[in-house]
This record gives sequence, structure tokens and C-alpha cells, in this order.
Amino acid sequence: GSATGQLCNGSWAAAAWKMSGSFWEMARPLSSTDTPKAVSFYGKAIELNPSNAVYYCNRAAAYSKLGNYPGALRDCERAISIDPKYSKAYGRMGLALSSLNKLSEAVFYYRKALELDPDNETYKSNLKVTEQKMKEAPSPTGGAGGFDLAGLLNNPG
Repeated sequence: GSATGQLCNGSWAAAAWKMSGSFWEMARPLSSTDTPKAVSFYGKAIELNPSNAVYYCNRAAAYSKLGNYPGALRDCERAISIDPKYSKAYGRMGLALSSLNKLSEAVFYYRKALELDPDNETYKSNLKVTEQKMKEAPSPTGGAGGFDLAGLLNNPG
């Protein structure tokens, strides 16, 4: 075959496969132990493969651990745009929004995560906690008769 064909089908594919295996071996312990390194690591992974939703989602988790919620939101949005059925990206988006006290938006993303992964106990728990926070939050109108967004979300019709 041609040199190009060989590069695409042979050594390049083997190198990519080998890298993906060692990549995951390195990434697993990284994300739980050294968060700044994980951010950098996933940034490099994204440079190599910018269409991988998992890399964006994992970097979003690292950003959240560092308190960089705007960074987490950006990466979750990117992960969702790449893979609209990736429930974990919606769940992490909910966490970041909740941390920014954007509770109604967080509820939306937790519900979407549950729609995609209905048995996920973490999403159920996070949704419940966020809805409870919304009930306890003071009404923006200052009165008890304020707009009930949680009720509206629970009974949209």
C-alpha cells in the first residue's frame, strides 16, 4: 500500500490504540488525586482528540473540584454538543450550576440526566437536594405567594 494508507491503517492506528490504553491507565488515578494535573492532562487529550465528549466531561469534573464552575460549565456544554445523549455531562452541568446557585437551571440538567439514565441514584439524589434548596430559598418577590418555579417544573402541563 501507499505510505499514506500505511500511516492511516497501520502504525498510526496502533499508536492511537496503544496511547488510549496507557492514557486511561494514567487518567484514572489522576482525576482523584491531583486535580490541577488532571485539568492539564485532559486539556492535552482534548488537543489530540477535540471530538471526545468524555475528555471534556472529565475536565469539567476537575474544574468543579477546583471551584472553577464557569470552566466546568463550558466543558459540559461542549461535551453535550458532541454527544447529546451523554448523561454524565448533564449531571456534571447540574452540579456546576447548583454550585453557582443557579438552582432552576440545575434542576433542568438533572432531569435531562435522569431522562437518559433513569436508574442513576446520584442524579436522583442531586435533583432531590436541589429541589429542596429551591423550596428553602427566599422568594425573589419577597412574599410567600411568590412564583413557584419548583412546582412549575414538577407540573409543567
